[in-house]
Amino acid sequence: MAPRSSVATDSVAARTCARSSVERTHACGNDETQPDRLPGPGEVRIEVAACGVCRTDLHVVDGELPHPQVPITPGHEIVGRIDAIGSGVNGLAVGQRVGVTWLGHTCGVCHYCVEGRQNLCDHPLFTGYTRDGGFATSAIADADYVFPLGEVGLCLD
Repeated sequence: MAPRSSVATDSVAARTCARSSVERTHACGNDETQPDRLPGPGEVRIEVAACGVCRTDLHVVDGELPHPQVPITPGHEIVGRIDAIGSGVNGLAVGQRVGVTWLGHTCGVCHYCVEGRQNLCDHPLFTGYTRDGGFATSAIADADYVFPLGEVGLCLD
């Protein structure tokens, strides 16, 4: 693995960004304003309380994974509260404390999905790599990959 550089050049790291409801910050330090997105059908918006840093996030920022989606907001270990729900979502509620996984979406039609082995999906999306993650004030997630956490545990608001 190449050493990490403190200066971003024309790399994925230079185009990778952290997004918030107020500000979008590129790795090279440029900022731009971004409005809060509304969740689409089958999605929820989560007000992020915490998002862990995983080595995979560093691989994304350093451009070490193939076929990057850029710009992208890294972060796939998301914990927060649902603050908006798209149409067709059942079993989740505004205000509910939830977590979001690395596997952020599956196609539902490939033979792996049909067999209930979505982790092997032929056309997956990954939180913080091919769909925006949680290094932001809010994140949009596929409701099928959002899991209730209950109220036990530390959640800094």
